Amino acid sequence: MASTYTTNLGIEKIATGEQSGTWGDTTNTNLDLLDEAINGIITITAASAGSSGSPNTLPITDGSSSNGRNKFIEITDGGDLGGDVFYQLTPNDAEKILFVRNNLTTQDLILFQGTYNASNDIVIPNGKDMLVKFDGAGASATVTDVFNDLNVTGFTSSSVDINGGAIDGTNIGSASAGTGNFSTLSIGGSAVTSTAAELNLNDGATAGTVVNSKTVVYGASGEVNATTLQIGGSSITSTAAELNILDGVTATFTELNYNDITTLGTSEASKVVTADANGDITIAGANYNVVWDKSADALEFGDNAKAVFGAGDDLQIYHDGSNSQIRDLGTGDLYIQASAAVNFTNTNASETYAVLNENGAVTLYYDNNAKIATTSSGIDVTGTAVTDGLTVAGTSLVQQTKEKMTISATAATGTINYDALTQAVLYYTTDASANWTVNVRGDGSNTLNSIMSIGEALTVVFLVTQGSTAYYNSAFQVDGSSVTPNWQGGSAPTEGTASGIDAYTYNIIKTGDAAFTVLASVVDFS
Repeated sequence: MASTYTTNLGIEKIATGEQSGTWGDTTNTNLDLLDEAINGIITITAASAGSSGSPNTLPITDGSSSNGRNKFIEITDGGDLGGDVFYQLTPNDAEKILFVRNNLTTQDLILFQGTYNASNDIVIPNGKDMLVKFDGAGASATVTDVFNDLNVTGFTSSSVDINGGAIDGTNIGSASAGTGNFSTLSIGGSAVTSTAAELNLNDGATAGTVVNSKTVVYGASGEVNATTLQIGGSSITSTAAELNILDGVTATFTELNYNDITTLGTSEASKVVTADANGDITIAGANYNVVWDKSADALEFGDNAKAVFGAGDDLQIYHDGSNSQIRDLGTGDLYIQASAAVNFTNTNASETYAVLNENGAVTLYYDNNAKIATTSSGIDVTGTAVTDGLTVAGTSLVQQTKEKMTISATAATGTINYDALTQAVLYYTTDASANWTVNVRGDGSNTLNSIMSIGEALTVVFLVTQGSTAYYNSAFQVDGSSVTPNWQGGSAPTEGTASGIDAYTYNIIKTGDAAFTVLASVVDFS
């Protein structure tokens, strides 16, 4: 039967009848391993920091000397390893009490046994010793501080370094707590920086009275009596009544210190705003400033400093260095309200741009001359109105109309693109050279279909100059698609008028999407 090994130290247990002639060697090895486990001291130089998933190891190897079996292990390094150093004790079912010293350059030492879990490991701070227990619980094994919650009946030391925690006893120093020496003292987590001499200023202080070289302690009613009051060597000359103006102010001492190092005339973070010698105050922004100019009775906004209104910066008024801006960026509309009239003029009001009258006309001006004014029945235009289009919903009274005409020294031939957006009359002054096709469109970028609505009609005229040989319009298109016109008299022309001008008129009616009826006629002028 083969040998077995103890769980915790890996000591070989020789099976019955085994190792004849070498039994003594194995026993000696076991004694060496016990010696190593009971009092073994080893220093291990870590070559790398390792990690929780790939740590350095402290093995307890069955039947042979190994690092993890020693009683005292010191971990050192050859230089800063750049991060906390990880070590794992193996196997994970070995129970072990171990002294460990962290002698790394700067890093903490992290020990664990089973599968790594931050809640099951232990951290030995840099430069510290610790007695730790590995519980051998397999994959969920824990490593704990043996001295956690240590309870002792007596303890004597020349010096004690207490990091965190609490002291529950009442005596520190001598038996009567009459003397206690501390390099630092903290109360409620805040360090006390006063010297002993400064703390002694409390000794002999009389409540409610200012005593020379003593702390001032206010009386039972909160009173402090002093014959004079100075700040920075300067006496306060205000009377009690004048100082009582501040009665009811709830400022803390930190808020009252806002006066300290205040720069006159400039707003500073966490400081009182105080006007300068001229009474001016500058409110400094991260990039742009606002100034109250006392002499000008004006609140002056620098370029790009904005007056902003609304919870969402909805309305902004500012000058950007080149232009003045009024921006309505929020929800809702922008209202400009007046009780009589709103006037838009130049800077000295010598030239008017527009006038909006209550219960009256809205008048627009060109170079200080009224050109368009609203009336109770519509608008009144002074001068000439040039429009790209005109829609009249009711009856119109027109005294005179002029049509846009294109005159071109061109001979009619081939396909002639008639741009309805360009002219109402197209006149070719050169003699026609062949029969031609007329294609009516909006222009080179727009179809006629796109500029007309169903139920609208458009009339165009094409004037063709004829020579001794007369030609005629042989085909008609709208947006490149053929349309057969309905010709006046019932028949399409088959010839033109020699040495004359033929006037072709096309009345184009949109009856559907890309559907047109065309009424056409031709008149001879010779």
